[in-house]
Amino acid sequence: MKSQLRKIEESGFSLVELLVVMVIMGLVVTAIYSLSTSTHRTTNTSEEVIEVQQNLRIGLDVIARDLLMAGFLSNTDPITMADDDQITLTTASAFGRYAQVSANMNWTGANHTLTVDPAEAAAQFSGGNWVRIIRPADGCQPLDLAGCGGSASPILVVAGVGASSLTLAAPAAPATPVAIRAGDMIVRVPTTSNDFPNTVTYTLSPVAPLSNVRLLQRSVNGEAPENIAEKVTGLTLQYINKDGGVEAAMPVPGLRLPGIVAVRVQLTGATDINQTGMANYSGVKTRQLQTVITMRNRMGGADG
Repeated sequence: MKSQLRKIEESGFSLVELLVVMVIMGLVVTAIYSLSTSTHRTTNTSEEVIEVQQNLRIGLDVIARDLLMAGFLSNTDPITMADDDQITLTTASAFGRYAQVSANMNWTGANHTLTVDPAEAAAQFSGGNWVRIIRPADGCQPLDLAGCGGSASPILVVAGVGASSLTLAAPAAPATPVAIRAGDMIVRVPTTSNDFPNTVTYTLSPVAPLSNVRLLQRSVNGEAPENIAEKVTGLTLQYINKDGGVEAAMPVPGLRLPGIVAVRVQLTGATDINQTGMANYSGVKTRQLQTVITMRNRMGGADG
């Protein structure tokens, strides 16, 4: 009896049992690795898809802001070039920054402090910003030494920002006092150009080799473009007239496209084929956003 118990205690796993355990462990490890890899890919793909969606929202927000400002105090057509996938707008301020003068005064020296309405509008400006003063009724620039409304008006520099005022510095004092009226507008303009009104152009960058995505770019006054949104694959623009119809595009700058009351903007984006969009990873995922922006300053023309 003792001999039989000793044999049972000394017995171990057989080779078959070891092989079965190894196979089971291998299957478990493989399943865990596969699940981990799948989770990793799903997480990375989701993050890139969210990035694409955020870029599309940013792009639409910036385009919408400029379309709402199109024609603002520019005394010209709000849209000067309208193509299916690019557009050029005019505006008094490419930054969308402006404040209204709240009291009459006479500009006599080189520097003056102007109160603005509403008071918080002053906070839109910073010292060193370049601005113009424009009269909304006729587009006149009161400090224009060559005659109201031209581009010879000196560009002023913001020398100080108060709680409800802006101190502006002119290159020189005018020869005679210049009347600045309540209701005149102070608008921020680019420092890189003396052109007026400002022009803002939206285009897509060329597709780079071995890439499926592009950049939404914004150019002010024909200067080098800045990148607004990444991972964009398409920009589609439609121009809606007052009857709800869609006008044909106007790809040649300078031609008129009258009667436009709104612009439908559609942005398409996708994950990068060099990232999670690779065919052996998750494949390209596409997203699309669309909005209609009603023009505040409509195009001119017989039916405008």
